[in-house]
Amino acid sequence: MKFQRIFSNKYGKFGEELVSEMLSKKNHMRIASRYKTPYGEIDIITAYGENLVFSEVKARNFHKSAFNVCDRAITNHISFDEFEKIFSERQMQRIINAASFFNAENQQFSNYNQRFDLYIIRGKEIIEYFENISMR
Repeated sequence: MKFQRIFSNKYGKFGEELVSEMLSKKNHMRIASRYKTPYGEIDIITAYGENLVFSEVKARNFHKSAFNVCDRAITNHISFDEFEKIFSERQMQRIINAASFFNAENQQFSNYNQRFDLYIIRGKEIIEYFENISMR
């Protein structure tokens, strides 16, 4: 059990580094990685134009049904119902609360549009990317 937790943590960091590298190449300005709040952690926060982007990285072996949800998505916008199959209500609320905490602590971004993105990593590559996920 302990080995699995260590592996998951290292694999998660690998996934976050992979996504950070890709975002940097797409001219996102990294603001924070693994931003900790009393409500939880946000994997990556970037600024892209006038958008403040909160990115969640899932780098793990998902149950097959979670990937089927992603395979069915035709556009880069998935619905609350589809998102709910990947994240629990508690996880979604954690991300929303952590983003609100960040916004309260960083007023310089108050005029930015807020966006939530999801990256799914399998193996050594990003297999799915969803921009502007509806959190409510």
